[in-house]
Amino acid sequence: GVGKTTLLTQINKKFSTTPNIFYVVIWALVSKDYDVVNIQDSIGENIGFSNNSWKNKSVDQKATDIYRVLCNKKFVSYAAKWKLERKSKWSV
Repeated sequence: GVGKTTLLTQINKKFSTTPNIFYVVIWALVSKDYDVVNIQDSIGENIGFSNNSWKNKSVDQKATDIYRVLCNKKFVSYAAKWKLERKSKWSV
């Protein structure tokens, strides 16, 4: 490839280790057959929603909760789209 994963890894490391710039850094890996619930759960864990009652909420309720936390915070988010190649090798 052209180094997309390496670039995102470096960006994640820089943002995650630089204090007081962002409230949270969110890196979502999204496959072709993505699952919104899994993505929301991953984001929720990063911002403090990890209990079972939050995990049992609807997609819309989770979106509202995530929005309420992040709407007044400085954050950075980025996504890497992954696709399945032959013999179960993942590539970007």
